[in-house]
Amino acid sequence: MLDDGKLLIADTDELVSLDVETETVALVSDFETNAGRVLKAVPDINGNLIAVDFDRNVVTFLSEISSIYSGLFVQVDSVYSGNFPEVLLAVKVEDRLGNPISGLDSSNFLITEKHGGILDYRFEYSTDRSGFADVSILLDRSPEMLEGKEQLRQVILQLTDAIKGEGGVRIISAGETPLKVADTGDARKDYLQAALAGTDISPRWKFDMGLRLASSELLGSKNKRAVIFVTAGKKPQAGFDQYDLVELTQYMSNNAIGFYCIYIGSERSTVDEYEYLCAETGGRSFHFYQPEGIGAVVKDILASRNGIYVFKYTSARNSDFGREYIPVEVEAFLFKRSGRDESGYFAPLEF
Repeated sequence: MLDDGKLLIADTDELVSLDVETETVALVSDFETNAGRVLKAVPDINGNLIAVDFDRNVVTFLSEISSIYSGLFVQVDSVYSGNFPEVLLAVKVEDRLGNPISGLDSSNFLITEKHGGILDYRFEYSTDRSGFADVSILLDRSPEMLEGKEQLRQVILQLTDAIKGEGGVRIISAGETPLKVADTGDARKDYLQAALAGTDISPRWKFDMGLRLASSELLGSKNKRAVIFVTAGKKPQAGFDQYDLVELTQYMSNNAIGFYCIYIGSERSTVDEYEYLCAETGGRSFHFYQPEGIGAVVKDILASRNGIYVFKYTSARNSDFGREYIPVEVEAFLFKRSGRDESGYFAPLEF
């Protein structure tokens, strides 16, 4: 089955898709009329199609022409040089639509410093393969939240139970002055106490500043990253005074942070701005009363992809006791597509 819900059918010498709702068939590929007997075709994790031709003993890789010629978007996510000359480099790889590219390894990358010399780097890990997540739980502090105190209590209990041993949790209160009220390693009762205190409930609670703080708390994480927003489902009066919706979305997307929204109100209504953040960052919205339970949020986060790869190498550059800026360049390759980015760092100062 394809991502849009259509069925993929291998029909001997061609590949077609079936729209079950409209009962229409569309040609996906005729393999340039060179197919023998195509037995099976499946989509890979990056949205391409892999087809098996039994008679010709061939495996065919199918991708949209537009995606091949548009290349890859490569971004140096972070550089850690605290143990210089040993350097840790995190790189994010996406397609032209901003979807993460998964399944790469060291053979898909070329890393250099100062535009010279191929570095002897080692692939450490991909966060897509990580079974851990770091999460910020952002709390709506509108007066309407007072009516859902029991639901909020259940949400905190279910979320902390679901992520126990599989990541870190901190709680951010989005009051008039957003604050981190609980941190990773706190006891379960501390999470509950912080969430239920409600001393900063205000009609002028700050969603934008709270979301910015919740996201910033995750920037140093090497695991999957997500903000889980627990809300009564009302749009804040002063919710976007400091940062607008586009700025917040770009900040989260650029740092591979997913936005997940949990509505605890009894009504099944949603807020357009929250739904937009979910859609644009690869997250999802949930309702407290849905049958699958709130623990499904954590399952979604652990199953998410962000296309971040971490490498370790030993730099041969002279840091001039930490005063020299050292550029680093990264290029990623996948079949006929490629992309590159540049960044740099300073080694720790030496006195």
